[in-house]
Amino acid sequence: MSNLAYFRSERFIHDGLAELAGTIAEKTREEWKKTRTLAPYALTWPSDTLKADDGGSIERAVICRFPEDFTSEQRMAALRRMVERTKAYGLVLIERHQNALKNLDDIWVLFETHHGARAWRMRLERHGDITVCCAPEVREDAEYVGILWRPKRGVS
Repeated sequence: MSNLAYFRSERFIHDGLAELAGTIAEKTREEWKKTRTLAPYALTWPSDTLKADDGGSIERAVICRFPEDFTSEQRMAALRRMVERTKAYGLVLIERHQNALKNLDDIWVLFETHHGARAWRMRLERHGDITVCCAPEVREDAEYVGILWRPKRGVS
């Protein structure tokens, strides 16, 4: 693909959003270091200008915070509604996952568009009497939410 074709492509948009998602992962890690807590939330980038409930226009990212007591089924249902309502081009889900093997949690930042997925997984490790958020492991098309992209579906 030539440079001009790339800059005009949806892949260029995907790559730009993936870069923003990486910044979100960094900020999530910094915030966790300060507060030692993580409230789950999602963010979508609309594919078109949206009309807000108050009649205004929304052209930038839309954020949805989830109640701590939401089950994974409730969270997925809310994500599907969010993606549908915002006509999402891209999606980021930030949440804490229980790692049963190590008896500790991981912080996951999952990004996906119709063109692929990227995941940042940050292990939470006990170091003496404190829990440390480790540097992220970044994986392409491995972990995903599954609303906009799945491995079997591939690039749409």
